[in-house]
Amino acid sequence: MKKALKITAAVTAVLLIAGILWVYNSFCGNIFSAMYAKNQIEKYIDEAYPNDDYEVGDAGYNFKFGEYYCKITDPDIEDGSFNATYGSNGSITDDYEEAVKNFGNTIYRLDDGLHKSLKPLIDSYFDEDEQEFGFATVIGDKEVDRSRLYLDMKFDVKNMPMETYIYGSLKENSQKGLDRMKKMAEDLKVMGYRIDYYSFSNDVDYFDNVPVYELLNASNVDALQKYRLPDDTKNK
Repeated sequence: MKKALKITAAVTAVLLIAGILWVYNSFCGNIFSAMYAKNQIEKYIDEAYPNDDYEVGDAGYNFKFGEYYCKITDPDIEDGSFNATYGSNGSITDDYEEAVKNFGNTIYRLDDGLHKSLKPLIDSYFDEDEQEFGFATVIGDKEVDRSRLYLDMKFDVKNMPMETYIYGSLKENSQKGLDRMKKMAEDLKVMGYRIDYYSFSNDVDYFDNVPVYELLNASNVDALQKYRLPDDTKNK
């Protein structure tokens, strides 16, 4: 009887370990496949970019697509990194075109810098209790003139090479919301910041992508009706 229990316990333990490994492999891949994927990606990078001294990071695993990926880093260029992916069928692709050549990394860095630089200033115009979603946010990359971009270009919040807009969500009526956004827009303009569009909303109205000059010239919300989203599009 004791021998049978020991065998049962051993089998159960083996099955449990096997189950854990299966779950781990399903979500995280396995170390041997990861090492192989990295090796194949290194060969791919050497052949595809023979004149560049890239560093290939350790392989991660995308369980949704069953793919391994590595971050490819240029040690000399902050905006020069991109990702290479080793697919389940053994194919390898990368996003160099979008991330580096088309300045995707640069755009993201400038956008992130814009958000972090202006968020504390914007928040100072909005009491937390008066905001439906807790904060106002700044988002760049509405439209980008890529001819003005270059890798590792200096971030200057007052001279963004892209259109920018500020969004505020308020728990107050539309006229008060307009007055609040106008006050902020006026102050930012005096301080020299480039903000092209403003959006603001409450439980009733949502005014989207209002050009700054029209916002500043609007005496009331009726003057901005062409920027008010229809009720059936607010949550899309």
